[in-house]
Amino acid sequence: MTDNQLPSCARRRASAVARIVATATCRSLPRWQRVGALACGLALAVVAPSASAQSTTANTARNGDYIVAVVNQELVTAGEVQQRLDRIRAEAARSQATLPPAPALRQQVVNALIEERVQITNARESGVKLDEAEVDRAVSSVALQNQLTLPQLRQKLRQDGLDYAKFRANLRDQIRKERLPKRRLVIRDLLRLEYRNLYYSTDKPDSHTLRVRNRIETLWPINRHKITDDGTVYLSADWEWFIPADDPSERYANRQRIRAGAGYRRSAAWSFEALYVWDRSRNTVDEPFTATDHAAELTMKRVW
Repeated sequence: MTDNQLPSCARRRASAVARIVATATCRSLPRWQRVGALACGLALAVVAPSASAQSTTANTARNGDYIVAVVNQELVTAGEVQQRLDRIRAEAARSQATLPPAPALRQQVVNALIEERVQITNARESGVKLDEAEVDRAVSSVALQNQLTLPQLRQKLRQDGLDYAKFRANLRDQIRKERLPKRRLVIRDLLRLEYRNLYYSTDKPDSHTLRVRNRIETLWPINRHKITDDGTVYLSADWEWFIPADDPSERYANRQRIRAGAGYRRSAAWSFEALYVWDRSRNTVDEPFTATDHAAELTMKRVW
């Protein structure tokens, strides 16, 4: 994410705002129409020319509407931020709601637009199947809620400088985003067979042994859809048990371990974890557990 701004003399006046208002609620629409900014606020797809901003980097720069942020090659422009601010203030005025100070409100809007860009990118890469008939139904729903025929909707879009093809593309992205799973819980079973050489400081001869380690692990992303997304904060928990294949001359070779905590995946190369560890051990599988430990585990991982 980078900030780019053109000189103020190059800024142009904001794009015309379409005055199409959506009145439907999420509950009144079928599933294929319940899209985040489409069902509870279908005006977003028509009012904010986000599709143009996402696909016309060069035109945006030439016309002077400066770039606030770039997210996975998707743009967030100052014009979009201002339009979203205007809409929030108008809604607050109607409902007599109290808004935070202007700088804080603007930052919240920028963060929300960035998050929308991330979700749209994830939706496009998710492989969600979407046929043209579903997009046609969504377009018809927009026209119906605004008491327009399809030709009238096309004409209204043209009057407000919005391309119909880009309008459809924006609806398609919104439907894909709605169909994304809200969070992707990861559950995996890690099975490992260890060959271990045992060396002793006494006169006891060196030996070796085999040990099976089985760990069931769960990972739950908090601020992203997938655990593999950069910048993901996640919860982690696992249960692991160690089972020797024979009876080694080693105390506490047989054990069980539970870990729980949180982690942060900065990128594919860097990740960090802070975990609480509960561990209990015994000498053989026939004996009761005789030792219990509690520990804190801090991990920093670097992958090359």
